[in-house]
Amino acid sequence: MRGVKGGMVRLRALSVAALALCATLPFAQLTSTGPQPIVGARSLALSPDGKRLAFVYRGDIWVAPSSGGKATPVTNHIEMEDSPVWSPDGKWIAYASNRYGGNSIMAVPADGGQTQRLTWFGGSESPSDWSPDGSKILFRSSRDDAYNGVFELDVRTLRFQSLFTDMMTVRDPKYAADGKSILYNRFGFPWTRPRYEGSAAAQVWRFDPATGLRAKVRSNGFQHLWLNAGFDSGTALCVTVGEKTPSSSYVGKPIPKNVDSVARTPNVVQLDSRGNARRLTDFVGGGVRFLTVAPKANLLAFEYEGSVYSMAVGGKPQKVEIVAVQDEKFTNEERLILTSGVDEFTLSPKNDEVVFAVRSELWKVPVKKGEGPNANDATQLTDWPGLDEAPIYTPDGSAIFLRFRSRGARNLYRMTLADKKIQRITAGDNDVFSLGMHPDKKSLTFWVTGRQGGAYTVPVDGSGAPQLALAMPGSGPREFAFSPDGRWIAYIDRLNESGYYYWESGSNVWVYDTTSKRGYNVTQENSGNYNPAWSSDGKYLYFNSNRAGSSAVYLVPLQKEQAREEDLTLKFEKPEGAVKVEIDFTDIQNRVRRFLSQDVQGAVFSEPEKGEIYFRSAGDLWKAGYDGQGARRITSGGGIGAWGFSEDLSQAYFVKDGGMHLVEVKKPNFPLTSVSFRSDWTRDTRLERKAAFDQFWREYNRSFYDGNFHGRDWAATKKRYEPLLDSVRHRNEMATLLNMLVGELEASHTEAGAAPGNPGGESTAHPGFTIDTSWGGAGLKVKEVPEARRGASSRRASGLGSTYFRSTAPMSAPTKRSSAMSSTARRAAISRCS
Repeated sequence: MRGVKGGMVRLRALSVAALALCATLPFAQLTSTGPQPIVGARSLALSPDGKRLAFVYRGDIWVAPSSGGKATPVTNHIEMEDSPVWSPDGKWIAYASNRYGGNSIMAVPADGGQTQRLTWFGGSESPSDWSPDGSKILFRSSRDDAYNGVFELDVRTLRFQSLFTDMMTVRDPKYAADGKSILYNRFGFPWTRPRYEGSAAAQVWRFDPATGLRAKVRSNGFQHLWLNAGFDSGTALCVTVGEKTPSSSYVGKPIPKNVDSVARTPNVVQLDSRGNARRLTDFVGGGVRFLTVAPKANLLAFEYEGSVYSMAVGGKPQKVEIVAVQDEKFTNEERLILTSGVDEFTLSPKNDEVVFAVRSELWKVPVKKGEGPNANDATQLTDWPGLDEAPIYTPDGSAIFLRFRSRGARNLYRMTLADKKIQRITAGDNDVFSLGMHPDKKSLTFWVTGRQGGAYTVPVDGSGAPQLALAMPGSGPREFAFSPDGRWIAYIDRLNESGYYYWESGSNVWVYDTTSKRGYNVTQENSGNYNPAWSSDGKYLYFNSNRAGSSAVYLVPLQKEQAREEDLTLKFEKPEGAVKVEIDFTDIQNRVRRFLSQDVQGAVFSEPEKGEIYFRSAGDLWKAGYDGQGARRITSGGGIGAWGFSEDLSQAYFVKDGGMHLVEVKKPNFPLTSVSFRSDWTRDTRLERKAAFDQFWREYNRSFYDGNFHGRDWAATKKRYEPLLDSVRHRNEMATLLNMLVGELEASHTEAGAAPGNPGGESTAHPGFTIDTSWGGAGLKVKEVPEARRGASSRRASGLGSTYFRSTAPMSAPTKRSSAMSSTARRAAISRCS
């Protein structure tokens, strides 16, 4: 105890000394960055008096003076808050939050404070306006009906009322300036495609609650977005274009590069009661977004190219500088201990070590572990926040080839494992795919995309430059395989737009002679033929095909056979010496026949000792004889993804459920071994978002179907949107940014979704009948019950007048209800239905 006490005295002395030292340090050493200008504010909402502006930034609702200045967050939650709407007295802000799954309508004091939940619904809905008297919130939803519609929510009782339903999509309902009608969008593509032109473009409609009549205000084939009530009765404001931006090319005639104009650019317009438009802004390029209006203040605001602008009626847009000081809600650098989640791995030539990819980083770990608590510790080989992938050992096991994207394309690198020294093999702006070992084990084979694309080889020691073996320019990778003697290359070539629909394409298996520099179409059929592979004895070429309707494995004899197919017996004879492949291409397409009837994923592998065939089917590894007979499972349970063979062919290795597994394919019952690991990893979410943004842009840059990018400057588009990454802190915001980016291309089926991690939606129980939301009395009034079904019975709920409900199963006893629901019970009941 004395020793402990003495130690405490010494520690105290050290602490006092440390405090004294700190006291002598000048505080000037601490520097403050000060408030930083906000770039990328979204979902703008002016207060009714026009003095304050609410907006979304880094996943929260913020409020700042509309003239500029320091912004303050009024919500602070790890999940996404969006779509702020002011109450008419300026004291509350309604907004949408996905903290409960989907989007629920919430409310928070405009100066910040405790939030209140206003709707309980398993779907997703957002507030779009607050009634002039402050009693109701307007929103779009689909509750008991198959169709969507516009609803009002009573903020006092939390009752909701359906105003109307529509079989077509309706969006963004807003009270008109006089409060007597409701403006809304009908139809509409996502707002991230503001230049869309077509029959599905957002139209402007008006609904009269007094008469129930709906009337079209404006529809000209262009989008009309961010609809707001105008400054005068009967007017409206929105964002639209006045001229089409070409996005489709004539056959054989690409459209020229887009030259923007005021008419082509999404700008603010004012609509009169007849739908006539008058443009209020004159931006060229980009587009106005998130229009908001304060009619009583004669002020409007919007976002343009990441900046906030305000504009008085009759004036010019003025940029508003909003600054913010905010600590991060999350620690951007996060330390994780990873023991699963492997995407791919490769086994060393001696079968004693693996290099694997987890969370897009490469690691190595021994197969057989030592003793102690650190036996499973893996060594990190790469730390680039983007994709590090496709490792493959050199034959001597001293190095690996890998692929990663450092600044642009997925390039090929070589790393010596002893010192982690990196050597760049390929350069330029073209991606590398399909790494493999050449049959002679002296070269690595790989595919390069782009104008200089095709199959390449490079010496495994990294001593020489890559050599082109097969020229095949194009934006995507091709399946290919070198013959056992290295002379021939089997590869896939597409028959573009050869199907019934223009997006359907067949493919054929071709063989290229590296000696004569000539290619031969082996299959010659308009069907799907893919995944070529050679038999180890050089006599057959295997491939997968759907030519008979379902997928199966086919083979083609490389030489004419001396007997009919039904009289043939395939027997493996191990070649003596080096394999030499000779091919007779005369009528080779007529020698194709079915080999395996199973649906095989990927190419088959022909083992050189016995000629046995290994393949993956139904998520398991299988083996069959040289003749395709006797197929049997090696593994069970499915779920196998990437797989390969050890250098000595004694083991197959594969990924399953995020783990690494080895199977002894030569032993009875195929013994399995799992390779465990422990990776100590630190991630930086900001760098990951930047890498993901680059990767997303890069994938479209490489593989978008139109190399002209619909006349857009895709590189310049990236530069415009990249600064907005600073506004992103939530997965939904990241998806929004990517949709804004790709929306510039004006192409269909390009929408990006949020990464996994959002809360699961709450389930909403249904009582078996629909509710009459127009009922204002006590309790709930049944609007409609389904037709009687077998086993159903009806009961009267006492005290509810003419209100009934129908159960969907026999009830053992009548439900007892009080003569009148208490206000608390009524609110709970209404809330759960809202």
